[in-house]
Amino acid sequence: MTTALQHIESRALYMITTLNIPDTIEKADRPLSCEEIKTIIDEEMGYDPLDTSYLCRILHAAAHFELLSEETSDDKYSLTPISEYLTANHPKSLKGFVKLYSST
Repeated sequence: MTTALQHIESRALYMITTLNIPDTIEKADRPLSCEEIKTIIDEEMGYDPLDTSYLCRILHAAAHFELLSEETSDDKYSLTPISEYLTANHPKSLKGFVKLYSST
C-alpha cells in the first residue's frame, strides 16, 4: 500500500508543478478555490485543459500529502513550506527538478 501511495504522491507533485499551481497561488497572494485556480490556468494556457472535478481531486491529493494546505472551512488552497520550493521565484526552486525527474 505504501508503494501505491508514493506513486500517487509523485503524480500529485508532478501535476501541481506542471500546471504551475504553486506559482498561481503565490501570484494571487491569497488562498484560492479549485474553481479560481482552474479559471486562472485556463486563461494562462489559452484553452480548457482540465475538467474541474479532476483538478479538484489533484488539489485534494496534494493537500493530503501536505504539498498544499487545504482550508476546509472555505475549501481554498494555499502554499505550504514544501510547495514554496515549487514556485519559480523561490531562490532554491525545485520546480525544474521536479518537472525533469517526475515526467517519466
